Parts: sequence; structure tokens; C-alpha cells
Amino acid sequence: MRKKPRLSEFIKEKLDDGSIPGLKYLDKDNQIFCIPWKHGAKQGYRIEVDGIIYVEWAKVSNKFNKHYHKPNVWKTNFRCAINSLQDIKCLDDEQDKVNGKLRSDKEYRIFQFISPMKKEPNTRISRTSNKFKSHRRSNQSTSVIRK
Repeated sequence: MRKKPRLSEFIKEKLDDGSIPGLKYLDKDNQIFCIPWKHGAKQGYRIEVDGIIYVEWAKVSNKFNKHYHKPNVWKTNFRCAINSLQDIKCLDDEQDKVNGKLRSDKEYRIFQFISPMKKEPNTRISRTSNKFKSHRRSNQSTSVIRK
């Protein structure tokens, strides 16, 4: 059984072999590349061309089923996988976003391979973060009745 490659390795391989239309280096020295990101509802969208990277990743990651044709699910899986990587950073400009989300008319996204140490920490506060825990502890300590 073949082991699933990491997404960053998969992308580097596809960049090098040129098998995905639109997937290309913009600046190879700085490891900046773009990925086709055309919206599926856009007129003229074809999964064989515009979404082939999602299909290929679904096949490699064992999420592809030829009887279950759901390109939007494949794109979601790819997006979630790439956003979770520590060695790839999205470089899309803020002016390309509306309400914090990428404009739907944008046909590509720009990324950069980075060393995991350089990636900015995630700024979201989770329910398990230390800030939340310490706030909860301070509220509990004030509710204790002393005699």
C-alpha cells in the first residue's frame, strides 16, 4: 500500500512536472507559486481544467470516489488541508478579500513555501487557549465563599 504524501510534497511535485494547468511558480527563488482557484459556479468552469488539482489531491489522499462526483467537497478538502500546513503561507492581499474572505471572482490564490518556524502564529483564540482557561479560573476563584 502506498503512503499518502504530504500536501506540500504533492504540490512541489506537481509544480516541477507541470501536469496541473495554472499551477506554476511566480518566483521560484522565493518559492512563491499560484494555484488555480476559480469558483465552481463561474460560467465556463470545467473540473478537468479548473479543478484538476482538487481531483488529483482527492485521488492521492484516498478521498476520491468516481461514483461520488462532488468537486466542491474535493476543493473544500484541499483548502482545509493547505490552510492547516505549517510550511505554506497564503500571500493573497487584503484588498483581494471581502469580509475576510477571498473574492469569488478571483481565479487563483498565491502561496509561498516557508520554513515552519517562520509562519505567523494562528491568531484565533480557541476555547482551550490559556487565556480562556485563566479567565475561567479567575471567575471560579471569586465565587468561592470564605468563612
